[in-house]
Amino acid sequence: MAVVASVSPDQRTVLSAVGGSNGDAERALPFCAHVARADGLVVVEDVRADDRFAAHPLVTGEPGVRFFAGAPLTEADGQPAGALLVLDTEPTVPAEETLRQLTRLAAMASETLAPRPAGRTREESKEAQRAFRESKDRLRRAQRIADLGYWELDLDTREIIWSDKARRIFGWPDDAEVTYETFIEAVHPDDRDRVRAAQEAVVSGEKEEVDIEYRIRRPSGEERVVHEQGARRLDEDGTPLSVTGAVHDITERRTVEQALRNRETQLRGLTNSLPGVVVQFYVQPDGTYGNRFVSEHAEALLGLSADPEGFFDRIVERLPPSHRGRFLRAVDEAIEEESAFRFETPFVKPSGERIWLLGTATPERRGEELLFHGVILDITERKETERRLEKSEQRYRTLTERFPNGAVGGYNHDLRYTLAGGAALGKTLPAAAELEGDRMPDLFPDETVADLEPLFRAAIQEGTTDSVETTFEERDWKVWAAPLRDATGRIFAGLSFAQDITARKERERDLERTMTLLTLAEEMADIGGWSVDISGGSLFGAECPSSA
Repeated sequence: MAVVASVSPDQRTVLSAVGGSNGDAERALPFCAHVARADGLVVVEDVRADDRFAAHPLVTGEPGVRFFAGAPLTEADGQPAGALLVLDTEPTVPAEETLRQLTRLAAMASETLAPRPAGRTREESKEAQRAFRESKDRLRRAQRIADLGYWELDLDTREIIWSDKARRIFGWPDDAEVTYETFIEAVHPDDRDRVRAAQEAVVSGEKEEVDIEYRIRRPSGEERVVHEQGARRLDEDGTPLSVTGAVHDITERRTVEQALRNRETQLRGLTNSLPGVVVQFYVQPDGTYGNRFVSEHAEALLGLSADPEGFFDRIVERLPPSHRGRFLRAVDEAIEEESAFRFETPFVKPSGERIWLLGTATPERRGEELLFHGVILDITERKETERRLEKSEQRYRTLTERFPNGAVGGYNHDLRYTLAGGAALGKTLPAAAELEGDRMPDLFPDETVADLEPLFRAAIQEGTTDSVETTFEERDWKVWAAPLRDATGRIFAGLSFAQDITARKERERDLERTMTLLTLAEEMADIGGWSVDISGGSLFGAECPSSA
């Protein structure tokens, strides 16, 4: 919308306006008055961020003004005379050339408004008429700055006039004859009846103005989306003269909006497909807080409504008193430090079922607002597994600490010891502190590892229980390995037992040597030996060499 207005201490008058609905130009006079008092150009890229204009009805209501730029008009002696104003419904950062054009247009409009001596000549009258026509042309140029196309339908002749910008929006050549039927043919077939009805309602006086969005097809076949506003123009007696309006190409804006909607739909579908509850939590500068988004899994996982309103408080109410205070302190700390949040807590569902939850969130600063993007997961199964493992570990640790003449060790799939104990640790085997946290293949000599590694892997990977004899530090060991399974039968660790069998092996070697010596003695003495099994009555004898 573009407005030219005269402004004096006791009166404000709209001299001409293009675009906008009926009455918008008059409602823009406060903007004009502000510009008229300025020393130069006034540019407000987003009026919502400017306290002087944010509450104005043109901003808070229709048409939703977001940008305006204006230049003061002056009389011949330099006194303020009015303002040239351009407004748009989108926040805008105008180019320098655009602002220079606005300044030039304001200078030319000031010449038109400058007072002239009484009793001017015929030539002066013609000059005044020419100036008036130029003023209207300048207004249309101002309209181009606002990226609006202008049209006017004469109610007597039914002739319709299109501005250059309007022709470009519809894709019509500058020299093409464009009638009302030409316009209707350019409207998308599915929108024609709606557009024709809206415009006819204004022409007949049934409605005061037209405000409509519709699709058009350019001669090239390209489809665009436009926003049209228009109203009847009346003479001093109230007789309708014409319908004037503005048309704005909003294709890019609608494309972006549709892309955002599609993206939101995709993100919502993604978040709703996750196993947990996706949440977005906000904190305002004044300390108010709440949720902007809660995924629909809240009902199934927590038994709570996914309505963001009051969701945080509903969560807190369901925490056990023993955890509620610590949870709130953790939230306050994350907000104060703008740090990541992580908390595990029991949660009692409305049904009475008790589960465990893990909540994690990362912060993002958006202007003065702090946002946390997070997820709530049900970790009940994990906590139960941890509890069972803890009990198992306690049992195994008791076993390892009391295991005589050897050691017991627990290890994971990486063959890394997670616990170790037994009487031999720190004596004939490495101490527990040396074993726990390190991998078996990194702790023992290659020849020992060659014996143990296949045994360990078979237990934890294949679930087999077996044993092997090996040596370490000049001692003999027998090592067993077995799998550890959870309640579902899944192997989650391996357990090894090592027993020092050095004394037994020495006895076996001594016995073997004794038997060897006895055999040699028998051969040298040419005697035979015998023994009787008293329980069975059987006789065993060694044959004398000479009797062979």
